[in-house]
Amino acid sequence: MGNGVSMKRSRKARKGLARNPFLVALAALAALVVLIEWVAPPFVLKSLNRSLNKNPAFQNHVEGLDINLLRGGYTLKDFEIRRLWKDSSLPIFTAKSIDVSLKWTGFFRGRVTGEITLHEPAWHVVKQLPRRKKRRPLSQILQWFYPFPIDRLQVRGGSIHYQDFEPAEKGQAPIHVFADRFEGDARGLASFQPADSGTRDTSRRASAWITARAMGQSPVKIEMTMVPGARYPDLDVRASLDDFPLAALNPLFRAYGKLDVEAGTVGFTSRIRASDGRFQGILRPRLLNLKILDEKNDGGFFQETWETFVDAAGRFLEKEKRVVYGSERPLSGSFIRPDQDEWRALGALWIGAFAHSLDPRLGKLIPYQEGLRWDILESQK
Repeated sequence: MGNGVSMKRSRKARKGLARNPFLVALAALAALVVLIEWVAPPFVLKSLNRSLNKNPAFQNHVEGLDINLLRGGYTLKDFEIRRLWKDSSLPIFTAKSIDVSLKWTGFFRGRVTGEITLHEPAWHVVKQLPRRKKRRPLSQILQWFYPFPIDRLQVRGGSIHYQDFEPAEKGQAPIHVFADRFEGDARGLASFQPADSGTRDTSRRASAWITARAMGQSPVKIEMTMVPGARYPDLDVRASLDDFPLAALNPLFRAYGKLDVEAGTVGFTSRIRASDGRFQGILRPRLLNLKILDEKNDGGFFQETWETFVDAAGRFLEKEKRVVYGSERPLSGSFIRPDQDEWRALGALWIGAFAHSLDPRLGKLIPYQEGLRWDILESQK
């Protein structure tokens, strides 16, 4: 008797489902979503890896792929881009995962945008590798990951590396300068995508914050607002570096300047504004207990570098206090070319501020401040 009742209920449920086209469509949609999320990833992943390796100079790979249609996005796992060099390959960019999804808050306001979160990304700049003559801005790179404008970009547990292998060929330690524990969040990026008229909405600025550790030791903090895509970088940046032990950069000093730092720390706070092809701001450097090992040189470029550094140390150090807080210094300069990516401009400005916190003349000796012209260096020519 119980079985007869349950069979009747089952038939009624099926009849009710058949009479309701909305429920039928919903069930079919749910089945399609499950099918795509479970069946499609292996085929999409195979096609993706084939597409990534069209350039024979690179060796790229994605280990895994998850698709989530309800979130309007996907996740790439163990993503890496490597450049072939000599008999091996060097990493250019790697990430534990890249999560891309639809930003639903913008969707309900009638504007479809996306957001990307990078988990444990690592960027590598290698001096020996050939570089593109014309680099694509970050906004164009993000378009490769998602068909809609990216409004938010997050970084979790990242790192940035600069490497130079040439000193090793001369019997010295190769140079490896890095920042780890990189965390960042940029919002409001999509407000500046070109409209149909080709103009950009600059009524409000995007914002971002970044924290990291220089050489795994000293905290770095950056807060900024910007207008992405402006003809020249339009930035308002506050940056600071806590007391950084200069001895950590001895491989760089030995290779580029033939000198050793035995002790001492440097730190700074700065505020720089940039617009219309110019930038200017204020730097407050801080140099403590600097001690340089006296090492004889054979003249030439290295001798000039050594004398520059020693002169800078002498002007900052006070024999009695051994602790010096540099006076407030102005920073100013210009951007060499238009359409420079604002993120690369930020990196060049920060590296330049670090060099100027030691001595303004050292700015031209620290690599990769591309795209900038410092007024104080121009006046010394």
